[in-house]
Amino acid sequence: MKKSTPRKAPASKKSDHRPATLSDVARKAGTSPQSVSNYLHGYQFMSDGMKQRIAAALKETGYMPNTTARNLRIGKTGKILLAVPDIRQNYFAQMAGDVIDQAERHGYDVIIRSCSNSRDAEAASIEIARNHGVDGLILSSTELGYEDARLLEGSFPMVVLGSSIPNAPAPHIQVDNIDGAKAATACLADHGCTKIAMIGPNRIPEPTDMRTSSVWLRFHGYRQQLEELGFPYDSSLVRGSGLMHSANGAQAIADIVTDGGRADGVFVVNDTTAWGVISGLQRMGFRVPQDVKVIGFDNLAESAFFAPPLSSVDPDLSKITHLAVESLIQQINTGQRGEPNEQIVPSRLVLRRSTDD
Repeated sequence: MKKSTPRKAPASKKSDHRPATLSDVARKAGTSPQSVSNYLHGYQFMSDGMKQRIAAALKETGYMPNTTARNLRIGKTGKILLAVPDIRQNYFAQMAGDVIDQAERHGYDVIIRSCSNSRDAEAASIEIARNHGVDGLILSSTELGYEDARLLEGSFPMVVLGSSIPNAPAPHIQVDNIDGAKAATACLADHGCTKIAMIGPNRIPEPTDMRTSSVWLRFHGYRQQLEELGFPYDSSLVRGSGLMHSANGAQAIADIVTDGGRADGVFVVNDTTAWGVISGLQRMGFRVPQDVKVIGFDNLAESAFFAPPLSSVDPDLSKITHLAVESLIQQINTGQRGEPNEQIVPSRLVLRRSTDD
C-alpha cells in the first residue's frame, strides 16, 4: 500500500495590519514627525494649512497616541475636570460634548462634574481638581462671587467660563452677554414690538449694580437697549426664571399675563426657558409670533426644530470651548497658570420663525 504524504498546512500570511506610527502620519501629511508631535501637543505657531493636513492624516491613518506611556513619562494623568452648573441643562450638555471633542484631540480624557447650581459644589470642584488626580480644571461657574476668588489662587492649571469671578487669578472666557442681549432686544423692536418683556433674573438688579453673572449682564444689556430705543422700562414685564428650565419659563410668562402684563415681545435668558415661554403662551391662547414674538439665548440645536423654530443669540460655544481647552493644555504643558485676563467672544443673531410673522 502506498503511503500517503502528510499535507502541510498552508503557511499563514503575515498580517500587514499594524498600528499607525507618528512617522506614518508625517509621511501622509508631507511633514516631519516632530511637526505631528507639535500638533498633538497643541503647539500654537503652526499654519492652518499644516494643521488641516495633519488632522486629515491622523484621521486617514487612524493613529492613536500612546497617552498612557506618555503620561507616565511626563508625570501627567491625561485627565481634565469640567465642572458645570447643571449637566441636565441642554447648554451645559452641549458644552461638555464640545470640551470632550477638543480635549480628545490633545489625548486627554474629560471627567464631568455637575454642581447642581450650588456654590459649595463649585468650590469643592476646585479642591477635587487639585487633589484627586487631574491635570487641569475648566470651571463653568454661576455661584462663586467676589469672596471666592481666593479659592482659585495657586499655579494649578485652570480656566473659568461663563459668569466671571471678580479678581480671580485665572483666565476667563465668556460670550459678550451685554451685546447679545442688546441685539436680541433690538431685534424684537425691529419686528414691531414696543412692550418687550424679559425673563431671566430672579431678582431685578439696580442700574448701578453691575454684577458679573451672565444673567445679570444680559439684563443690563436688555435695559440699556430699551433706553437707547426710547422705550420705557417696566419692571412688571421682568420675571425670574428659577432654575432656567422650560417649566420655569411657562410659569414666568403666565405670571406676567396674570398680573396684567401685555408684552408683544419677550427676550428670554436662555433657549430652554424660551421653549417653556412659547409653550405657556400657546396654552393661554396667544400665537407666536403673530401675537407675541420670542427670542432666546444660546442657539441650542433643538431650537431649530421647535414649533415655531426659535430665534436666538448664538454665543459661539464651539469657539469658547476651543479657547478654553487650548488655554488649559498650554498651561499644563508649560507648568504655568495662564494670565488672569478676560476673553470676550462675540455673539450673533440667528433669526427663525418665532420673531418673524
